[in-house]
Amino acid sequence: MFEELRRDLVIMRIEDNKLARKLLDVRSELTQVRAQKSCEEHADMLDDVAIELEEEEELTGLIKACDLSDRKPASLLSSFSPLRNIGVSRMNLNRRRFSIR
Repeated sequence: MFEELRRDLVIMRIEDNKLARKLLDVRSELTQVRAQKSCEEHADMLDDVAIELEEEEELTGLIKACDLSDRKPASLLSSFSPLRNIGVSRMNLNRRRFSIR
């Protein structure tokens, strides 16, 4: 009888160790999956930042290309100006408003 109980206890201990090993393997896999997912998310964030920087550089280039600081304001209201086409003319300084054609 004691031999039978001892054998059952040994079998239960072996099964318990197998189960513990499986749980540790699952935990290890779960940790690896979480780390991989985190790496992918960080890679996506870095890609987003790189794209935003490229867009910002493009916008900066466009702003520099459209810089009108060296032109006189009157040249903006010349007869070929799109501002004149919509009816904006030189500012009437006496009345402090724009005059409409």
